[in-house]
Amino acid sequence: MKSFADEPGTGGGGGSTRVIRGHLFRKYAVTFVIIVCLALVVNESPEIWFSYQEQRALLARIEQREAQFAAEKIDQFVNEIEAQMAWLVLSPLNSVTFEEWRFDVVRLLRQVPAVTEVAHLDAAGREQFRISRHAMDVIESHADYSRDPIFVQATANKIYYGPVYLVEGSEP
Repeated sequence: MKSFADEPGTGGGGGSTRVIRGHLFRKYAVTFVIIVCLALVVNESPEIWFSYQEQRALLARIEQREAQFAAEKIDQFVNEIEAQMAWLVLSPLNSVTFEEWRFDVVRLLRQVPAVTEVAHLDAAGREQFRISRHAMDVIESHADYSRDPIFVQATANKIYYGPVYLVEGSEP
């Protein structure tokens, strides 16, 4: 006769205690790993947060320096254009013939690629001359710009900067 104690899976042998110990070991190991991971996350999260804040502050400082550098380059660019235009503006139009003024404007347009158009308005805001790189020259059109915000600002501030735009894919 056979004994049921000799068969596998019955309570009589030592195999079932190994299975129980294996499951118990896995439970403790998983619990230990979870506790260690949780402790690491809790311990490192403030450091990660402060590192993130430090990186944001550093990036803001870098962007501010780049913006300041770009503003300086733009200021230098505008100052160079103003310096090159100064000799044209200083010569009064009434003492110079239109052909002499036109020659000076064409020379300015060749020397300063950023300037695409030069117009001369009289004190009343009427257009006398307009010379452009991209359009036909206009002579004595007498178009009234006296109420135009451009003319009003230019007479009030003694200077007016027109909008910057790209013409045919060029640079500003």
